[in-house]
Amino acid sequence: MRKVIRKKRRRQRKFYQLVFAGIFGALLLALAGVLIFSDSQKNQNASTILSKLASYQQKDGFLSDDLTSKSLSALTDEVKAKKSDLYASDVTKITEKITALKMDLDLQTQVNALFEKPVLTQKGVSQEAIKNDLTQAAVVAIKLSALTEKNKWATGVTSSISDAKSQLTEIASLRTSISTVQATPTQSAIDQLKVEVAKIKNAALAKSLTDQLTTLEDSLALKQKYADKKYIALTFDDGPNGATTPSILKTLKAEGVQGTFFVLGQQAQSYPNIVKQAAADGNEVSSHTWDHKDLTTLTAAQQKQEITSAQNLIEKLTGKHVPFFRPPYGNFNAATKSATNNALIYWGIDTNDWRYSTAAPVVQNALTAAHSGAILLMHDIHPVDVDALPQIIEGLKKQGYSFVTVSQLIEIQNGSITPGHVYYGN
Repeated sequence: MRKVIRKKRRRQRKFYQLVFAGIFGALLLALAGVLIFSDSQKNQNASTILSKLASYQQKDGFLSDDLTSKSLSALTDEVKAKKSDLYASDVTKITEKITALKMDLDLQTQVNALFEKPVLTQKGVSQEAIKNDLTQAAVVAIKLSALTEKNKWATGVTSSISDAKSQLTEIASLRTSISTVQATPTQSAIDQLKVEVAKIKNAALAKSLTDQLTTLEDSLALKQKYADKKYIALTFDDGPNGATTPSILKTLKAEGVQGTFFVLGQQAQSYPNIVKQAAADGNEVSSHTWDHKDLTTLTAAQQKQEITSAQNLIEKLTGKHVPFFRPPYGNFNAATKSATNNALIYWGIDTNDWRYSTAAPVVQNALTAAHSGAILLMHDIHPVDVDALPQIIEGLKKQGYSFVTVSQLIEIQNGSITPGHVYYGN
């Protein structure tokens, strides 16, 4: 009997041992889970903060614009608030990085301040020239030059600063030379300047100056082409018109002539494809205001709106900028001249086409008054002009005239288009 009791008690002890072992194991597993989660959370917290710190440092060694004293203070406060959720080693690492960023931020603040008063401005060089004309390396060198003693990036910038000064001197000299050549251009002078421009290290600036020289070269070629020729510009107002303008364009194309169309914005809106075709054929297309109001009866703001609303639509349709417009009725005042950064185009010959129902008097007016360098006014909205145009072109060709656009005419006569100036032609 006693043996049975002892066996029973042994079985009970083993049972309780297993129960306690299971409970203890479960507790250990739960604790381990908590520790693992805590460890994962701490690593995640540290990783998030370190990633944010890393984002403030750009590849070129300079700091992101997002980094400010305020953002660093906020980050410091965040670290303090999450200190219990971070490992001590991570807190130390993050604190060191924040301190280093603060030092770099202070330094870059000083560097950026040099853009306001760059070293070279003391030598009469403008801030804009330093920003736009130099290579990036030279700009950085200038920014660092005032911090040589304490700037860790400033080692070896002396040669770059010297190079920057040399670049600016060469560029200033080139610009002076280009201005001089523009007054009396020759091909040899342009070619010599091209060689000098090719030496400029700033690619964007070199392209800009090369483009100027190319424009100057084209202008010289145009002047030489028409130096001993009679030339005239045909202009057409108030279109496009769905019935008549396509016939005008067809005649110009067939005759190999390019004209200048001063179109109304509301008409361009109604016939966008005609505007596109005019430009595609090589004709110039520019603003004649939106709906032909007399600009002198409008305020300065209203005048600007009338001119630019049409111009913006035309440029969108043609993809080309034409820096002039024609005021309706030829009426303008001082406000008209300053309303936009454009020139005004008048005319030297008025065919008075709107007065007639037949082509003969229109043709007579054009051919009788024709003279070299003239701007001839017609309209592409009257059927009479459709009939008169072929005869006018034929008659002018017989008189020895070549045909140019208004831009070409101004370039031949004046060299460049001046905003606010009124051009009448010769």
